[in-house]
Amino acid sequence: MGFGDTGGFEFKNIKTYQLTEKFSWFKGRHSLKAGGRWLYQNQRFAYSGNEGILGHFNYSGTFTGFGFSDFLLDQVSQKGRGGLVAPFTHLGQRVGIFAQDDFRIRNDLTLNLGLTWEYTSPWVEKDDRQSNIDLKTGQLLLAGKNGNSRALYEPYYGGWEPRVGFAWTPSDDSVVRGAFGIVQYMEGTGKNLRLPANPPFNFEGLKTFDLTTGPGTASIGFGDLVPAINGGPGTLYRIFAPDLRPQLTKQWNIFFERKLTTSLSAQIGYVGSRSSHMVVPFDFNQPEADPGPVSTWRPLDQRRPLYALNPNIGTTSGTNSIGVGAYDALQTSVRQRPSEGLEFIASYTYGKALSDNVGYYGVGWGQASGQGYYYLDSTNPLKDYGPSPYDMRHVFSVAANYELPFGKDRKRGSDWGPAKNAALGGWTLNTIFQAHTGLPITVYDGAGQSLQATRSLERPNRICDGKISGAGVDDAWIDIGCFQHAPAGQFGDSGVGIIYGPGYWNVDFGLGKNFYIDDKRYLTFRVEAFNLFNHPNFAIQAGSGDMSNPTTFGRIQNTFSAPRIVELALKFTY
Repeated sequence: MGFGDTGGFEFKNIKTYQLTEKFSWFKGRHSLKAGGRWLYQNQRFAYSGNEGILGHFNYSGTFTGFGFSDFLLDQVSQKGRGGLVAPFTHLGQRVGIFAQDDFRIRNDLTLNLGLTWEYTSPWVEKDDRQSNIDLKTGQLLLAGKNGNSRALYEPYYGGWEPRVGFAWTPSDDSVVRGAFGIVQYMEGTGKNLRLPANPPFNFEGLKTFDLTTGPGTASIGFGDLVPAINGGPGTLYRIFAPDLRPQLTKQWNIFFERKLTTSLSAQIGYVGSRSSHMVVPFDFNQPEADPGPVSTWRPLDQRRPLYALNPNIGTTSGTNSIGVGAYDALQTSVRQRPSEGLEFIASYTYGKALSDNVGYYGVGWGQASGQGYYYLDSTNPLKDYGPSPYDMRHVFSVAANYELPFGKDRKRGSDWGPAKNAALGGWTLNTIFQAHTGLPITVYDGAGQSLQATRSLERPNRICDGKISGAGVDDAWIDIGCFQHAPAGQFGDSGVGIIYGPGYWNVDFGLGKNFYIDDKRYLTFRVEAFNLFNHPNFAIQAGSGDMSNPTTFGRIQNTFSAPRIVELALKFTY
């Protein structure tokens, strides 16, 4: 728990200019294409930082085991405050060139070959108002000064993206398709992590307290966060890794499709991908464990890797490109093309998604997981490798349209009079049904005592499975007895995404028809119901994964979907 309205302030004005050109040449069995694209980006931001202009005080239960008790005793576990900063302007370019050939080797076999090269320039500030930290010396680097580059990190020129694919039709009613490709993308960090937020252009402070430092206090306000033109105790620094680069994803798939009737077809296939160098938030200065009993450990700031080089560097909000991910899935679908008024597509996926980070924006609205934005342990990021917060093992959906066979130009009622046809004829139904298994949940310990100031959420030790089968709406879905506080000075062994929450299903429904005045003018009337059956899809949100709060641990506190919504629409076409 905590108090204080951070008083966030932000401003943005983003402009992107694009130039694209493409050339095509067809010769014999070859279809050749080549081209390129150039993007120029002008991004103007101002942001007070996540700590806010007014600041905040947090009481996590670090000292008494309960957040409210820490609050009553004014034993602060973390405090922070940002500041007003003049708008800064980041400039960047993205260049890509490509060539490809669709080669029809035989009438039943086509080969697709392609190669792209992309380059994303490092961000530079229009007036060089940005700084970085040299991880080897601990010194502040100013853009364009003392031999430093304007960007303060290195460009990456290895953006080669080969692609190969094929389509083979062994018979008139069958086709096999497959492909492999490499893509890259430089994910944009939030403006909170950009280098212009550093001293001497801006100041933001964040200070953490634990058993090795003793508690902080709100009684002195933010007096121990010392703003200074070159930083000072408690300064929160942004750091871009010197070798920051775009992520690289290898993707592949193979599908078999067969025509079952003149209007019905089905396909089945496998899709896979492996991602590396994903851009992730990273604390380059997380305190490390000391040898011996925790009672002999140095205060946490003295255990930071950069302390010996520069003791004024405390917590860091870094940007690194070390994230990894994997996805494998069996995908099937059945498609009915319009026939006798009915068309539909039904799809099923059995998949598995793995990653070691939730990314800059997490899973959204705290609806699932409990995995922090930063790694639990900066020295071993793969401790966070496990089911992605969006991992849905089973996904099924059906989308259908059906023209009711009544009225003019339909099977029944072609002889109806105008009044009867207007009331009963020409109606069309449409529906979408979606269902998937639950999302992963990460159990964490809000009163963890690793004493290593993780910017993530500490996890406990896991001594048994923890999943409670047959749990209902009012029951706990996780057995708290399967988790124990990790010993002081240690991270727990419980992983990420170890338990899955409730499943999800939803039905949307629509009914509509056209009322013709003449051949060119008509009224369209529609009634649409979203969540037709008003079915609640329950969520075990992030806060329910905190074992230090037994009252809400493992319990449903929210829903994923809105209650039923009905809309009426009328449109005149002429």
